[in-house]
Amino acid sequence: VDEFQDTNRLQSDIVDCFGAHHQIMAVGDDAQCIYTWRGANFDNIMRFNERHPGAAMHKIETNYRSTPQILELANSILNQQPSSQGYHKELRAVKASGERPYFVPIMDARGQANFVLQRIEGLIDEGRSLSEVAILYRAHYQAMDLQMELSRRNIDYQITSGVRFFEQAHIKDFTAQLRFASNPADVSAFARFTTLLPKVGPKTAERLHTFTKKIAEKQQRNFCDVLVSEAVLHKVPSDAKEEWPSLAETIRELSVAMVDSSPNTVIQLGLDGWYSTFIREIYPNWTEREDDLNSLISFASRYDTMEELLAQLVLLASESNERSAEEQQNCLRLTTIHQAKGLEFPVVFVLGLADGLFPLQRTIDEGDLEEERRLFYVAVTRAMDELYLSYPMINQKGNSVHRMNPSRFIQEIDPSRYDTLRVAPSKSW
Repeated sequence: VDEFQDTNRLQSDIVDCFGAHHQIMAVGDDAQCIYTWRGANFDNIMRFNERHPGAAMHKIETNYRSTPQILELANSILNQQPSSQGYHKELRAVKASGERPYFVPIMDARGQANFVLQRIEGLIDEGRSLSEVAILYRAHYQAMDLQMELSRRNIDYQITSGVRFFEQAHIKDFTAQLRFASNPADVSAFARFTTLLPKVGPKTAERLHTFTKKIAEKQQRNFCDVLVSEAVLHKVPSDAKEEWPSLAETIRELSVAMVDSSPNTVIQLGLDGWYSTFIREIYPNWTEREDDLNSLISFASRYDTMEELLAQLVLLASESNERSAEEQQNCLRLTTIHQAKGLEFPVVFVLGLADGLFPLQRTIDEGDLEEERRLFYVAVTRAMDELYLSYPMINQKGNSVHRMNPSRFIQEIDPSRYDTLRVAPSKSW
């Protein structure tokens, strides 16, 4: 059984049934157990010997992928685990000595994006190709600024872990609400979010829009004010009636706020409304989607008007992530760390190594840090030759700016395991 650390309880029980006489060969790495959130049971590999007394353990500690310096950092990460949280192992390199990993304190997420691209330009000058470089991050929203800068500079990239940030369904759903509150004639935006309700299809959405428009014109009222009326609610399918008032009120409040509120205030108002409740009921991974949506608050604070913000959101959402097989082989790779497991790249950048970003704040609050530590180990061991660990010191949310501490996973490692790279904001790498 391969990848045994990723098995769930039922799968492990089935394996035990097949191997009732303890004739089982299980291959796995406890340090790469990073999927407990989708059912993987860490105890399956940690308590294997208890279920199969006398089992022989063979540790594969010879590593052909990474340089000794990268493996020294990886070993240091595992050495911080409590003894009960993993088998002791010491990875040994076959490759020749190389550069130590770089720890890179940067002012903020935009500075982080600029550093990464400046260094990539240097790598290309040194003979590297874009396909040799991967950029890893804990959550999708942490790569938003980088994706924007890549698009601005017309640098081709591929999202290994799915679609681009602004192409994600929940970002498009929320953007549609903003578009419609700004322009009630935008029927496609109206259909985008109303069809999220049960029994509301495109034709029903179109009929609701037409009916509301007629009443608004007849009574000379604002379209979004009419949305909350009993007359419109009466036309909504019965299965959607419960959610309609909350949705309609959110749209009405957004339309009012559009007039004189700042873009980040409008975004916050929308996030406090109907859609935040909707995603919690629909998506098992709603916390990750909520993080993505909350990141729009600081994004919105960069714009003076809603017109500017909406124009940028529409432009970014229209970019295509489709690539031919040849194009995919010759472009930069962006991926979450979870999706990078099993992959390797000559050069790796890990973004967002600040407490609250990696580890995520909710894992700190819940005290569930060991899987986050293993995730950091997986990120580091994707690198073959060069590794850059980026630490944004400032985090902005709306008009508030917060100073962040370096990730505790960095702070607990001996600084001799990496070089600290100081980057002047106004100078190239």
